[in-house]
Amino acid sequence: MAITCPAECACHTGPYTRCSIPGGCGTAGCGRDQAGSCPACHRRDPDYGLVCEPCRNWLPLALYSVGEKYTRLPYALVPANSPNGDKVAGSREPAAPLNLDAEDLLTRVVRNGGIPVDSTPDTMVPVTALTPVNVNADTFDVREWHEEDGDQVTLHREGQHVRRQLVLQQRQVVTGLDGQPLLRPANDQIGYLPVAQVLDGWVRDWIDARQMREHRPTPTVPHLIDWLGHRLDWACDNYEPIGDFTDSIRSVRGAEMAVLGEFDPPAPSCDGVECSRCDRRQLFRAQDGSGDIVCRNENCRKVYRQAEYEEWTRELANRERGRRTPEDIKELLRSRTPAQVM
Repeated sequence: MAITCPAECACHTGPYTRCSIPGGCGTAGCGRDQAGSCPACHRRDPDYGLVCEPCRNWLPLALYSVGEKYTRLPYALVPANSPNGDKVAGSREPAAPLNLDAEDLLTRVVRNGGIPVDSTPDTMVPVTALTPVNVNADTFDVREWHEEDGDQVTLHREGQHVRRQLVLQQRQVVTGLDGQPLLRPANDQIGYLPVAQVLDGWVRDWIDARQMREHRPTPTVPHLIDWLGHRLDWACDNYEPIGDFTDSIRSVRGAEMAVLGEFDPPAPSCDGVECSRCDRRQLFRAQDGSGDIVCRNENCRKVYRQAEYEEWTRELANRERGRRTPEDIKELLRSRTPAQVM
């Protein structure tokens, strides 16, 4: 069911302005394209459940890819040395004996009564609160006046000491019943969260959401991924924060790839084909197996389904034929045909 926007929506004010009304179409060019309701990609409407079919196919691949890359992280623990064993010129301090990013990702989950203990804790600092404090503010007010005596003018000054009481907000340490300061994390943790800790948090959340009295698996990455993988169909149909889970898997997978020095191949571009909305040649094929074509112009972001893209390219071809003479077409075909080797 298509979602429409009210007339005052920003996307009605210009051809490339995005929708600004909550619950609106979400894209530029209202009435021409509708944003998908899939929480994983926001480009397609699912045929059933919460997640569209291409994202249903991609999500298990991404989840199990996290486990596969995790098995190779131990090989990245020791930083690569110089081929000749020499120190790098200009180094101010020796490198760490271990790759700290890889060590962060490999850290295990420690549970205390079933609740995971953060294995990379923040610094604990005292809890403070703003408290009103009465402060005396002393001022010396000066009053001036002129006194005229014929042609002579005399300036007089008179001072008066004034004390005022101000109420200021002062930050004070909060103490507990035992008189000791209460502590809180300083949120100064650096580096990546352990893969097992992230996955274990989702397992606990899914158990609470499913309410089926399920037991928590062993908090190791293989067991956690296997547990989540067997319940992905349920999550794609019923788990409301499935979009947050998808973003989390993308983030963890990206962190592993960064440590391993890997990257996804760049999306293939549709060379020479301009977008039907913004006229820019920034069309790329999506890499989620959907076959969609996406415009990377930030002010456009038009999405073509495969059939729509084929129809658009046929229309462009017809326009091109209409502008060229038969002789031009023959010459163009001749230039694009490789010469035969005798």
